[in-house]
Amino acid sequence: MSGVRLNEDSFTIQLKDAGNKVYSFRKTDVQQVDKQFGKSMMPDYKARVTASELDDLVAYLSGLGGAK
Repeated sequence: MSGVRLNEDSFTIQLKDAGNKVYSFRKTDVQQVDKQFGKSMMPDYKARVTASELDDLVAYLSGLGGAK
């Protein structure tokens, strides 16, 4: 099971998986918890987006304006 840790206390740990489903586990039932700091479940788009597409995206987002 892998996911983002939502909450943890002395007795339980709650995780949310990539599909946004939430799971709660009693720590007495968990054999191992591997906390991976600095890692993300966000997919890597580096291989999916070209430099030109990234430039277009940045230009579009900049053109939206918003609060300044």
